[in-house]
Formats: sequence, structure tokens, C-alpha cells
Amino acid sequence: MSIVPQRMFYYWNHFPFEDCCRWLSYGNGYILSLREVSFGISDGMFFRNLSFNNALDFKLNARRINPERIDLGPVYNISPALAVIEQSKSLFKQSVTQREVVFDIDISDYEEVRTCCIGSNLCRKCWKYMAIACKVIDLALREDFGYCHILWTYSGGRGVHCWVCDEEARKLKPAEREAVGDYLQIIKSGAFNVKKVHFEKVPHPSVKRALQIIEPEFVKTCVEEQNILGTEEGMQIFLRMISSLCNSETVKEDLKEIFDTLETSGQRWKAFLDFFKKTNEWRTVFVAEELMIQYFYPRLDIGVTKVLNHLLKCPFSPHNKTQKICIPFDVEKVDDFDPTTAPNIPSLFAETQLEKAGETNLPALTKFREGVQVFQKFVSKLEKYKCYA
Repeated sequence: MSIVPQRMFYYWNHFPFEDCCRWLSYGNGYILSLREVSFGISDGMFFRNLSFNNALDFKLNARRINPERIDLGPVYNISPALAVIEQSKSLFKQSVTQREVVFDIDISDYEEVRTCCIGSNLCRKCWKYMAIACKVIDLALREDFGYCHILWTYSGGRGVHCWVCDEEARKLKPAEREAVGDYLQIIKSGAFNVKKVHFEKVPHPSVKRALQIIEPEFVKTCVEEQNILGTEEGMQIFLRMISSLCNSETVKEDLKEIFDTLETSGQRWKAFLDFFKKTNEWRTVFVAEELMIQYFYPRLDIGVTKVLNHLLKCPFSPHNKTQKICIPFDVEKVDDFDPTTAPNIPSLFAETQLEKAGETNLPALTKFREGVQVFQKFVSKLEKYKCYA
């Protein structure tokens, strides 16, 4: 069956419109009517500046248009749909009144540190980079900024999204959002082009906390699974970093000579550690930690965080290419999440038919319902603590 009727079936039978509107209204239905919603349709075209008064309005329009994807923008001072009309009359100046602080982390920005996949492909090995990113960012948001209402979703494609929904976060000004983003952005994509990380003496407390998450996973994930020192190309990248960090071509040459006598990535990493244990220079005390941060620290698409009117995929929206669902997950169980088996439109359609026939082994439906439960728990907590506008 074509994906179009299957997607329509999804909007009629599974998409949690009521729960999404509970979240987006923050206890005030009027806020929902000021939120920009975008429906992506075929050929990369979008219906932007949509807004809905309630869950029924949202539901009926989604079922009528049957969008390939649904994206969310900010809350404005005037209904986005009305603003399109009124702005042409110069009667209103549209402005953003609130917007969740959002983060977008894509596996494609880890291209120079992963060896298992390329492009937008995301496997179980790649997911470990995403899992570390979620843990590091979530803990920083909670401990350094005091936020507690944080929603994590798998995008359905190549990464994860984070929504910080505390009232204080939603009302941050652009400069304040930029400050939060810059505080959390240590590594950018293309990290090996130039030196990015250097600790003068003692790492910042937030970096030390990140290292406590990264260090126990580094050898297994980067050294062994990703085999960062197992190829000539990987060694050259590593040695260029060492040369930059230590400001010494001699160190690079000495290490290269040692590496050439060894065979495995694990042996070379151990030899690197032993090599630097022999020096007492303060400039090289933290070189191993600097490398671990360089390889494993979260890479944020910071423009998504800084730009107030940036669209981000709505939880439970289908992905227009993979057909996987943008599914919420519990950050405390992020290691167990498997993006390769995330529920998609065809699997939900097929398993719903099997469920009606009495079948009970339904992994896609089970994972989808677990995602709904995570989301409902999150929304209930918002309502309990009255995080309203």
C-alpha cells in the first residue's frame, strides 16, 4: 500500500493530538492559537503560518491535509494565520512572545569522529554519540541553569531534539538564548580542522562533569568500536590533533614512530597514555581529557537554539524521508533506545491490523505507546507544577 493512505491512517488512529495541545497550551488555550504550526507537503513544500484554536481544530486540519511532517515554531503576539492578512494592511507588527529553548543534535556533525556510517545514517554504534550528548546536555541544563521540564525526542532521522519548557526558558530573550547555546557549544562540526579544546590548568566544572560521563565510555566506543587509531587516516587525524594540542611536531613524530610498531587501536591508545605519563609539563597534563572532549563532546546545531522563529519537528510527526516517528524517549534510558527499530508509519499500520486479528508480538506499537507514555508523563509534570505563561 502507498505511504499516503498509511500516513492518513496514522493521523486518524495514533497521533496524540490532545496530549500535544495540552503541552503547547501550557494551561492556557489562547497560547495554542498563537503558536505557529507548519505542515510539510510533497516536493519539499510547506504550509507555514498555520495556527489552531484547540486539539479538534489541529486534528481536523492534519487529517484533511495529511502532511508529510509537522513542525512547530514560536508563540507570537498575534495568530500567525491572522498576521499574514493583517501585516499586509500594516496594522500589526508580529513579534515572538515565547519559545522553548531548543537544541538539535545531528549525527552528520560527527562525521570526522565516527567510522561506522556516513551521511545521515544512524546505527546503534552511532547512537552512542547521541546518548552521550543527551546525558551531557541534560545534566548541564538541570545543574547549571536549574531547568527541570526537558523533553527529548528522536527526530526520526539523523539525530535528537531537546525542548526546554520551563517558563523562565520560554521567555528568554535572543541574547540570553545565544548565551546558553554558546555556553554549551564547545565542539563544532569539522572539529579537526583546527584546535578547539585546550585546558590552561584545570577544566571548567561543567567540562569536568562532562568528562565523568564521557571517560567511562571513551575506550569502548571511540577506541574500540569506532577504531579511531586502527587506520592510517585515523592515526594522521589523531597525530595532527596531538601536534596542535602540544604545539610540537617532535611529539607527533615520536608518537608516529611508536604507533607504527603496533597493530590495534587499543594498543595505540595505551601507548599514547604511557607516552604522556613520562612528561611532567603542565601543558600536557590534560591532553588525554582534551582529546576525549574533542572526540565525544556534543556537537550542537546552534542556529536552531539562537533563532527564535526556527521550526523544529513536532513530537510524533512522521519523518518525511524515513517515515519514522519523531518519538519521545526517557533520557535516563537513552542507552537502551535503538533508532534502527524506532516505529515508522508502515510498521504501525501493519501491526495495528495484526493487533485487531489478535496478534500480541507488536514491537513497533509497543515502542510507540512507550513514547506516548513518556510524553504524557512529561506533560502531567508540567501541569502539576503549573509551568504556565
